Amino acid sequence: MVGGAWYGRALALAGALAALAPSLAMWGFTVDDALISLRYAHHLASGAGYRFDALGPSTDGVTPLPWAPLLAPLAGGDLVVALERVKALGIVAWTAAGAVLGSALAEAAAGERRATLHALVALAVVGLAFPLGAWAASGMETGLATALATCAAAWFERPRRAALLAGLAASLRPELVVWAVIVAGGAAAAGSLARGHAARTVALALAPFALCAVVRLVAFGRRAAGAPREAERRAARRRLRRRGHGGRADADPRVRAARARARARLVAREDACPRGARARRRDRRRRGRLDAVRAPHGPRRAVARSSSSTSVAWRGRGRRSRRCSSPSPW
Repeated sequence: MVGGAWYGRALALAGALAALAPSLAMWGFTVDDALISLRYAHHLASGAGYRFDALGPSTDGVTPLPWAPLLAPLAGGDLVVALERVKALGIVAWTAAGAVLGSALAEAAAGERRATLHALVALAVVGLAFPLGAWAASGMETGLATALATCAAAWFERPRRAALLAGLAASLRPELVVWAVIVAGGAAAAGSLARGHAARTVALALAPFALCAVVRLVAFGRRAAGAPREAERRAARRRLRRRGHGGRADADPRVRAARARARARLVAREDACPRGARARRRDRRRRGRLDAVRAPHGPRRAVARSSSSTSVAWRGRGRRSRRCSSPSPW
């Protein structure tokens, strides 16, 4: 048995170091999405409003809605310097979460040697998790969201606190909302809460995500100025289908003209040859043979005449890739 106040502080310090070391090692890692959030935050700090371009419309361009307002006090001045501040914020948040995790492991171990060894192994795994450190130092919201989720798991025995922290993590990363509900429901069940208290705990986990969804619906639930309407987008898609591979083969008048010229040449050759039985059989075979037609501005098409329909084969680099049928023009 080991114990004492130093025991909990030692594991908390070990957890903080386990989170800090890979984050500092991955300090140079970042992604371009971090600058998108910083641009929104910079415009908020300068008074231009929640927008990507200072003179453009206000658009919903950041996945974690609270992240840009949270960064606004840090986003003044040069964006590169602001990025360094945000990276430091992520590392501080993840380091604090590592300390909370170490303290929770010390409380769960309760001074037993075997449990203490397991706790140290767990912290060693955290110290080797360089992807966690990289995303904590990336300038994204991932470091803060991971810290909130870690604290929610560490304080699982306190249902309402765990539910609130899980819900805040889901407000930064919307895909965590299902996890937040499960954590809140599990904590309520483990704490043997009454049905009403359990429902309120789950609602507390859902509240931050729901609030972000309502704000998005109110602020951005309409077409931005200058954006194409849905009817215009559908019309544009129909025009592309008619011109491209998805349209009818005879939609292009140039294709119809080329097909008519090919048939005229075929008929002229048939009329010039003797009309014996063998020639007629040859003519019938020739009529069913593919006659390549090249449109002036498009892929090569091959046209085959049959009794009921015209089969149009699309050819790309000598290989058939698509086929459609249209009523026969003959």
